[in-house]
Amino acid sequence: MRTGCRTESQVRRGLLGAALDVASAHRCDRSHARQPHQAAGNTPCHGSRGLDARDVSGLNGIPLTTAARTLVDVTAAEQRASSITRSELEERFLALVRRGGLPAPEVNARLHGDEVDFLWRDQGRVLEVDGYAFHSTRQAVTRDRRKDNDLELAGFRVTRFTSDQILHDPEDTLNRAARVIVGQ
Repeated sequence: MRTGCRTESQVRRGLLGAALDVASAHRCDRSHARQPHQAAGNTPCHGSRGLDARDVSGLNGIPLTTAARTLVDVTAAEQRASSITRSELEERFLALVRRGGLPAPEVNARLHGDEVDFLWRDQGRVLEVDGYAFHSTRQAVTRDRRKDNDLELAGFRVTRFTSDQILHDPEDTLNRAARVIVGQ
């Protein structure tokens, strides 16, 4: 069978090469079941309990999963490895929170019918991060203010940080977030 300009075996060899590149970049560490802390640079292994015969093939005597099964497994692994945040800006802000030793927030939590970026439920605090792309239109500003008002009526104080604050003045942003969250 041909896939575009490449044969299926060429595609599978390409996938195998990519898998070997990933494997060499991340040593597989099966010791995490016995040790509570994983050594730096090691990646926990994830395996399947059993494969359907239709998902298995081989190359030069080496058992391999089929291209379709490999794509399913790679997609699942990427989804497990992806962050709990929904944007690079949220990821950057969460890294600041962690670096500052602040209490861990709930991320992209539902609260009184709205989704909030970061929630410290016990402190009654919500922090939102506003990237220009999603918060610059008149409708977005109106939606954000309505959300803030609803959350404040429900007893939660809302603080917003812009992308410029997070990306260009992270120390000040961290200091302000600490004062908001723990009163430092």
